[in-house]
Amino acid sequence: MDFEERLLNFIKKEGLISSGDKVIVAVSGGIDSMSLLFALNRIASLLRISLHAAHLDHMIRPESSEEAEFVRSFSKSLGIPITLGRRNIPDICKKIKGNLEEVARKERYAFLEEVCKNVNARRIALAHHKNDLLETVIHRVIRGTGPLGLSCMRPSRGIFIRPFLIFTREEIEEYARKNEIPYVEDKSNYDIKYTRNFIRHKIVPLLRNLNPSVEESAYRLVRTANLLEDFMNKEIGLFMEKNVHKEDDIFVMRRPESTFVLLEVMRKIVHEFFGKIPEFEKLWEFVKGFDKPSHRVNIFGDVFLEKSYDMIAVGRTLNVKNFRKRLKEGFYNVNGFKMRVIISKEQENVDRKISVIFNLKDLDEPLFFRNRKDGDKIFLEKGFVKVKDLMIEEKIPTFYRRRVPILVDSRDRVLWIPGVRQVHTKVVGGKGGYLILKLIRWPFGYLKGGFSFERKT
Repeated sequence: MDFEERLLNFIKKEGLISSGDKVIVAVSGGIDSMSLLFALNRIASLLRISLHAAHLDHMIRPESSEEAEFVRSFSKSLGIPITLGRRNIPDICKKIKGNLEEVARKERYAFLEEVCKNVNARRIALAHHKNDLLETVIHRVIRGTGPLGLSCMRPSRGIFIRPFLIFTREEIEEYARKNEIPYVEDKSNYDIKYTRNFIRHKIVPLLRNLNPSVEESAYRLVRTANLLEDFMNKEIGLFMEKNVHKEDDIFVMRRPESTFVLLEVMRKIVHEFFGKIPEFEKLWEFVKGFDKPSHRVNIFGDVFLEKSYDMIAVGRTLNVKNFRKRLKEGFYNVNGFKMRVIISKEQENVDRKISVIFNLKDLDEPLFFRNRKDGDKIFLEKGFVKVKDLMIEEKIPTFYRRRVPILVDSRDRVLWIPGVRQVHTKVVGGKGGYLILKLIRWPFGYLKGGFSFERKT
């Protein structure tokens, strides 16, 4: 089976392109991308697709403008329209103090997506091959990665496709030689001060001494890792749907039995909702502290992992704003605690665990809901007790202790800690009516049993 037939079969097998698609081909001018443009053009009629080339001048090397013209001329010779772009990558790097390789990659992908949108294309073809895949695997292992971190360079991800992923660099070079495909050689590809070049020219040759087919081995490994990632994403998604509860700016769950599941759930939450992939060392530091009743690790900024008893919270656990709300009849929803306030002429039997009743005439009004303060005490039958001690006794998770709305009177005396205790007082019949407060909903894990639900009122 020749090169183009293998390419055609791979595209069809992986469903990379559909009939009628317009495909952007990213062309740098190097042998890989020039061969991709040439090969796709040869089989375009069989796939019933149209092509549009895209080249970005990174303005890193003096000859880059000549290379842009070289790519434009080659595309024109094939009858393929092209969009050329320019980005001063060195200047951008200086402004944002970024890594040259990372900034160039980010700008390149942004340019390709822009071209794709402008010409109404459906796919963007990249010229990555098995050697690139091997280098990526080695790079990730060197930086430090877990088993799911080996999932990379899929044949397709979103609008991006990699039709050359079944070929080695040597196979592509042989195809280019046979078809006399012109290309430019970027001398910086041999500069081993860049990590990827060091891997390519120093590490990979050593691996080939041990296994001449190391690229194929890496390809199989990554395909398996991709399947594992798909499976785990599905399972983690199901776990989160059933077990993870969002409470304002934190995510709360009961500690799962599997440490691996916990690590992946925390990583996914931090990445998807707080915009950054957490360092493994931070996640592992958190897991190692599970022998303590309470344990907290700062991931970055104001994002924390916090364990309290058998509950785990991910997010801005310390980001609690002080509040003070004047009490009036109706419903209150504060920090995930929903309460109903009723003024009634009739006394009512209530669940003392989650509700409270007072004689209005005995209260120093106005009353307020506020969060806990250091040194807060409540008067119980045995005398004054610290609110913090009661919360510890009831095993209220640490990340809820400053979030729970506490009822206080006009002299700031604590009257009720929802679900925990109420001030020692006697409710007797008489004139003046009653104040009834009901805790309708509470955050997951706040009370023993950990349920979060609404009660009929």
